[in-house]
Amino acid sequence: MRPDQQRATSHAAMRAREARPRVLLAEDDTTSRLVLARQLDRLGVAATAVGDGAEAVEAVRRDRFDAVLMDHHLPGVDGLEATRLIRRLPGREGLPVIAMTAGGLAEDRQQCLDAGMDDHLTKPVEMARLRQTLERWLPGVPLRASPDHAGPSSQQPTRPMTNPQATQEGS
Repeated sequence: MRPDQQRATSHAAMRAREARPRVLLAEDDTTSRLVLARQLDRLGVAATAVGDGAEAVEAVRRDRFDAVLMDHHLPGVDGLEATRLIRRLPGREGLPVIAMTAGGLAEDRQQCLDAGMDDHLTKPVEMARLRQTLERWLPGVPLRASPDHAGPSSQQPTRPMTNPQATQEGS
């Protein structure tokens, strides 16, 4: 391959990477962070991972993301407070923030909703559920077919805590 062809191929690959949806992954558990980052990669999503709420707020202040996956319980600034702070950032009010919790209790979901989170995933996060949730909050953004995604999950689908269309219209 000629050098100019290599540059063109490299540039095309870089443009393709940039076209991937970008998600901020705020998770303090190293193993969970690695598993979720791999799941996102399999869906064709570029993940930026942080380990606490303060880092999440700074990352959203500094960069543009299509959505945030936010652990409910983070060290320092927890996921609830981080979401409240993100909602105050100019231009980030409508950014979809999806809670991740170890329990699916109604009280956890309500706390997340009260903090301004848009949806909820129970950990461990199943690939089909992750895909379904991202498709709901990133309409029109193509996700890669995953080898782990063999159709609808056998469990009940998650229901958004708020209406994604209303959130988008208000942005």
